[in-house]
Amino acid sequence: MDYIVYIADECIKEAREHDYIDALEKLAWDVEHKHNVANFDQFPAPFFVKKKFGNKRGRLIAAQENITINGNDYAVIKFLAVLLKADKEYDDFQNNTKDNGFKYLKRTDSTELIAVVKEKIAKEPPTKKQSLSDEEKSFLYSSNTNYSLENESLIYESEDWIKAINSKPYINYLSPICNVISNISNKGSVDTHSINIENLPNHNIIFFVDHEKKYLFLIGLCSTAENNENIFEQWEKKQESTDIARLARRSYPYYLLADPDIWFEIEKDPQSNFALSGEEINVLKSISGKNPFPLFINGRAGSGKSTILQYIFAEYFSRYLSYQDDLSPPVYFTYNSELLKQAKIFVTGLLKTNSNFAESIQDKVGDDDLGQKLDVSFNELRKCLLSIVDNEAVFLQDKYVNYSTFIRLWNEKFRADKTAQKEYPADISWHVIRTYIEGISPEDYLEPEE
Repeated sequence: MDYIVYIADECIKEAREHDYIDALEKLAWDVEHKHNVANFDQFPAPFFVKKKFGNKRGRLIAAQENITINGNDYAVIKFLAVLLKADKEYDDFQNNTKDNGFKYLKRTDSTELIAVVKEKIAKEPPTKKQSLSDEEKSFLYSSNTNYSLENESLIYESEDWIKAINSKPYINYLSPICNVISNISNKGSVDTHSINIENLPNHNIIFFVDHEKKYLFLIGLCSTAENNENIFEQWEKKQESTDIARLARRSYPYYLLADPDIWFEIEKDPQSNFALSGEEINVLKSISGKNPFPLFINGRAGSGKSTILQYIFAEYFSRYLSYQDDLSPPVYFTYNSELLKQAKIFVTGLLKTNSNFAESIQDKVGDDDLGQKLDVSFNELRKCLLSIVDNEAVFLQDKYVNYSTFIRLWNEKFRADKTAQKEYPADISWHVIRTYIEGISPEDYLEPEE
């Protein structure tokens, strides 16, 4: 629906009195050309108010009226009055909008409004939202990637492995450990389940491998003084009765070993997990259909939502490199810097080592250029939003409420309230808020009833 601004004569007069006429004209232009009133505060329908209008004291009262002219629908945004925050008139409007707002609606006449809108449309038709170009349609809706992910070789890691790899002495020997794992994975058959780590005498990698089923399970890192055989036998018994994927704490595609730097970053993050289930592979394949978007990915915490998104983003970024002269790059947003770092690491790994992407980009961009382009695409949402507002200074950091601040404020106010503590504990209440701002499902944080 197109937006048309109609300004009441009294509103223009009041804007001049307060020296807000320039602000009035600029706001009218923004509404008509940007097609939204998102920077207004909602009041009881049909009213909304632009606060801090002209300066901190100004208040612009507006209302919306939808009309149809020549079969086309228009949202007419009526600028009705300019008041000051300290005015009694504004207090009355704020305290009882329904009764006290009626007099401002009377400042417009429906017949005159329609005539003015028709004249504006004839003189300058509303700015239309641009349709997608042929390049944009091709970029969004044509996929050449064949996700043959069901047949990927996977590396699984136990909880013991993840704890060991981040402890001394192993954290300092990631490179030789990576070499050993690559050699195990590349061999057609292995007649052992314990291999020494180069440059680290008396320390072994314990594993079992199945080349037919295309997986390597990393059991642990141990000194030769420990009973390696006993450790292996314990895990072998577990494997006989439990699906291999359920035994693993983490998994990822074998091809990530092709870039040791990527593998190092994965090992340093105990939470990383990059393998895909059959259901997740089907989600990826769905983006090649005729109508892939909008795509909503739902699931419990740790169910693989981020991994799916990163595969999808890698697909679109790879495709963007063929269109880059005609299109802006795709963007990837997260809520914090650590999530952003991990997402970028994994997408970089996919682009450089996954055959679905690597072959298509190797002739288009070098490693350094790839990193620079990805830097542009990966953004922390809050920082990005602050970078595009007119006055970033009004969003004071000390007023930003994150999780820890919310918990502290909640406990300060409700620590002595037994009802609040029982029915709405702080950790649950924060997550309730996140259901609205982040789209998190309540099942992700509510414990099931016993």
